[in-house]
Amino acid sequence: PDDLVNQPDIYASAAKLARAYGCTHIIDLGVGKGDKIPLYLSEFQVIGVDVPELVERHRAALDIGWIAWDFDQPEILRIAPDILRKSVIICADVIEHLVHPEYLLATLRGMLDHAPAAVISTPDRDRARGFADFGPPANGFHVREWNLAEFERLLRAAGLRPEFTGYTR
Repeated sequence: PDDLVNQPDIYASAAKLARAYGCTHIIDLGVGKGDKIPLYLSEFQVIGVDVPELVERHRAALDIGWIAWDFDQPEILRIAPDILRKSVIICADVIEHLVHPEYLLATLRGMLDHAPAAVISTPDRDRARGFADFGPPANGFHVREWNLAEFERLLRAAGLRPEFTGYTR
């Protein structure tokens, strides 16, 4: 839609935050094949986190740090605090796929005890399909979807403190 033209890309936003905080690392939760990562490899060290199958499939194609982790399990992802202190976290197109989003949110909360910022995105249900659509999600890979107000409440309920909520491309 035309109203998305002037909205920031999530990866550009994360890089801008990393520069502002003097970070040397970007941690991408749900990196997938990492197609956006090469834009930042010359500037940041990148750690890509994804499910074991995707890490194995894409590890050889992209020279970054890789961590295999199952987002839908209760184990907390552990990354050294000294790395987190110099990292901005990206979490794009992940949470809507999870049966237990609270596990991912607990991990993010723990990471943000050290990391200066995280950029989290998920499709907005209202903008994608209209205000009267309460599900199930049209995308069969999505477990659930939220509108902006619901998503902000979810983050706050998980102990996260969003500084900004809004829309990205």
